[in-house]
Amino acid sequence: MSQFDELPEGWIETIFSEIFYSLQYGYTASASFDINEPKFLRITDIQDHGVDWEKVPGCLISSENISKYLIADDDILFARTGSIEKAWRAQNVPLSVFASYLIRGKLVDRSISVWIEKFIKSFCYLNQIGAIGAGTGRNNINAKNLSQVSFPLPPLNEQRRIVAKIEALGAHSRRSREALDAVPGLIEQFRQSVLAAAFRGDLTADWRSKNNNRDQYYLTAEELELGQPFKQARCQTEKILELENVSALPKLPDGWFWGTPNLVCQDIVDCPHTTAKYTETGKILVRTSDFRVGHLDLTNVKFVNKETFEKRTKRLKPLHQDILYSREGGIFGVACLVPSDVEICMGQRMMLLRVDRDYYVPELLMWAMNSPQFFRQASQHVTGSASPHVNVGDIKNFVLPIPPLKEQKEILSVIRRMLQSIQKASDTYLSLLKDLSDLDQSILAKAFRGELVPQDPNDEPASVLLERIRAEREQLAAATKPGKRRRKQP
Repeated sequence: MSQFDELPEGWIETIFSEIFYSLQYGYTASASFDINEPKFLRITDIQDHGVDWEKVPGCLISSENISKYLIADDDILFARTGSIEKAWRAQNVPLSVFASYLIRGKLVDRSISVWIEKFIKSFCYLNQIGAIGAGTGRNNINAKNLSQVSFPLPPLNEQRRIVAKIEALGAHSRRSREALDAVPGLIEQFRQSVLAAAFRGDLTADWRSKNNNRDQYYLTAEELELGQPFKQARCQTEKILELENVSALPKLPDGWFWGTPNLVCQDIVDCPHTTAKYTETGKILVRTSDFRVGHLDLTNVKFVNKETFEKRTKRLKPLHQDILYSREGGIFGVACLVPSDVEICMGQRMMLLRVDRDYYVPELLMWAMNSPQFFRQASQHVTGSASPHVNVGDIKNFVLPIPPLKEQKEILSVIRRMLQSIQKASDTYLSLLKDLSDLDQSILAKAFRGELVPQDPNDEPASVLLERIRAEREQLAAATKPGKRRRKQP
């Protein structure tokens, strides 16, 4: 069945098997960053239709296999499992071979390689790949299915005019995208500036000048000594502050004092140090990959059975407004709140803090643990070379500014307002990125309908080009076909 209803005069619809001399599976080997060449291209190395060769490992391979799996410019590499939408036209390739989860398409006529490159970026291609991808756990495609992908083929001269037009129009969106690339970094800098200012007391300086904090119950060291809250923990805190050289710490606003998480929390527990066995359904187990600054993302959670859940919550069951903190791994130094109306247990590389609400607002403590001041301490206490981490005992005693409760609530209110503005900026950024992607796809859609440039009746029809490719393909097949072996005479 045709994928394209009406094609312009001189165009023809064909399939990959007509233009690729071979669709070949890659080489099976172990990657190693100790080997410089040949590079060993994997699916994960293809990002945004490009490859950063400095991040690609090497592999051991015999000289005879190098020639068989060697990548050449204008080869088309397709992912055949998992991220099957990934495809890439090889350009400026160092000495490299491709891994087994890739399929290499070797074009008969390299003059159409740029046209194919544009096609594999379009929804025309992606929709077909999505339809033929099969698999229970992960999508996958094979060479046979890939060979049946259809695409429109214009006359060669028209291909060149269309590609030039795509590049000219794409230059505008590329410049816009380059400008937008700086936005996430600026948004994160602004968020960190807000949190840093919040826990210096800057955000509520005007509020303090208009409000009397003397009704708060932990204003001075003298009042603490007279039996006010925190008295039992104060001795331990003083020792910690002496070790941290409290005189070197920044001066706090009036009514604030330095404390520790251990001082303001009812419970602080580490995660179980065992790997949980996942189930298809059951109770939610959160991993550090679910952590986002300020909240949990529960869209891709794992599940465990009731018995495992009970074992992992035996010390302390996470409740609404408890704080989870990632103290190890790739997502390090991120704090988030346990949401309401959900039962969870902890995976690994994290800890759980239950705040005493008489002394600290849980959400504000969570933001304090996401602040630059807190992250700096975590970075300074990282230990372990094989698995860098911060010990729970160290985190319990990180220095922490403690404002009066009334001011804590005002700080939180200001943080929320400013973070809402940041979220609006982030949403606008994502919307603009989507608009750019839609614009690029709109250009490609017009290109593959023949609406981007006018047709020239003097162009050689694509049918002639395709016949030439077919003839060359047959010649290549005949040249490499092994002859019949003669039977040995007795």
